[in-house]
Amino acid sequence: MSSQLPTDCLNEIFEHLENDTITLHSCLLVNRLYCKIVVKILWRNVCNSNYFRPYISLSIISTLFNCLPKESKDLLHKNGICFITLIQKPPLFNYPSFCKAISISKINHMIENVLRSQQLITSRDLNHSKFLISHEILKMFMNQISSLKSLEHSSGYANRKFIYSPGAKICLPNLVELKCHANIYPEFFYQISQICHNIQSLTIRFIDTAVISDGVTDLISLQNNLKSLTLEYCNKDIIKIITPSLAKSSLTITKLEINTYNSPLSFISMFINLQELILHLDPDDPNAEGAFEGFGQLQYIKFPQLRILEFNCFSPKLEMVIKFLEINGKNLTKFNSSYDCKTMNLAIAKFCPNLKSINITYKNDELEALKLILSNCQFLESIKVRIVNKSITSKNLFDILAKYSPKNFHKLIISLLPFYKLEGLQEFLIKRKNCIPRKPLSLTINTNFREDIYYLDLKVIDIYSKMGIIKEFIIITSRR
Repeated sequence: MSSQLPTDCLNEIFEHLENDTITLHSCLLVNRLYCKIVVKILWRNVCNSNYFRPYISLSIISTLFNCLPKESKDLLHKNGICFITLIQKPPLFNYPSFCKAISISKINHMIENVLRSQQLITSRDLNHSKFLISHEILKMFMNQISSLKSLEHSSGYANRKFIYSPGAKICLPNLVELKCHANIYPEFFYQISQICHNIQSLTIRFIDTAVISDGVTDLISLQNNLKSLTLEYCNKDIIKIITPSLAKSSLTITKLEINTYNSPLSFISMFINLQELILHLDPDDPNAEGAFEGFGQLQYIKFPQLRILEFNCFSPKLEMVIKFLEINGKNLTKFNSSYDCKTMNLAIAKFCPNLKSINITYKNDELEALKLILSNCQFLESIKVRIVNKSITSKNLFDILAKYSPKNFHKLIISLLPFYKLEGLQEFLIKRKNCIPRKPLSLTINTNFREDIYYLDLKVIDIYSKMGIIKEFIIITSRR
């Protein structure tokens, strides 16, 4: 006699497999109960699928097409859109109702993939057909989803009417995450500002800094509990426009991510409860030299809750960041930057004792600084090391890691130069094996070329993986 796990236990198990779509697809075939539970998880964020693959696009869009109400299907047929006739049976589930996250751009990409693969639509009619199908599917989403959690909308897709669907006022009020372009038609911002007041994560991309739709500032100012704000490709004029609308959220925002150039950053000081600050800048930008001068306005500001500080691609002047770390470093658990000097590493060792994650550039004169960081930062769990000189041996690096790394250290990421031979790894693993019980090591190697893999002793990796010393080994290649 077979026993059946209770439904709530199955729910708990399958929730842990949310990102393992291969296993979840296998579970669909076990029995009806499994299928009923799993299909809701798979369709929760169907846009996360590999939509660029034609057969996946066809499967998703054909299923959505089959779920459309009769009037929508009739409208599409009248416009010569009848590319999906392979599914004649009614759908087993109301799939659209399971969706909690929608990406309009990805839906449009999937529709275009299907239209092109079917070869029943001429290039001239492609955009019109894509728009009609997208509109009917989005309207169905608005009318079938009881509570949408995440919405992504790009400027290139002018699906204007779905936001006015009768079901939008039921579907959208509990929206938690919104990603959009700032130059979307104003009607979108006006309507969604009336409906959505509980957005917690907002990402706005200023892809065309000359065009910012009316209603953007209203959307920001009308949120009751905005926690995460991401501003992409903004300049000083944009910052000036949106700063007043951020006043209401000055106490609630805990994460701020800015991709900017030549912008003042003094407005960041209003977010006194900030926990995470991430600043991006393209180093090839012509304004890069003076772009982070605005950080000088922040170097003396104390953020009592700040835990994560990252400078990606480009960093402010060294002395400014060191001053900032002197005031705020004690509470940091993660610090990332592109600095490659001993002065910064010594400052990290001195001012950031509670770090759990860090990246460091490895040079000949960095050994003593690395020892200090490992000795003073006793909570370190993850270290990312960038080797910038081929003449530098990695053996010394591994010797120091073996001797000085804190007991909780278990994740190592190494970025290598092309054709760099990694030496001393086996000795490091032997010493780690003989130390007091430690978590198994997660090891990631970043290389520029696939050929660099041959410079790694993969037999050593395999041996220590089987022994349980290495839990995870990943190779990331950026070219070829």
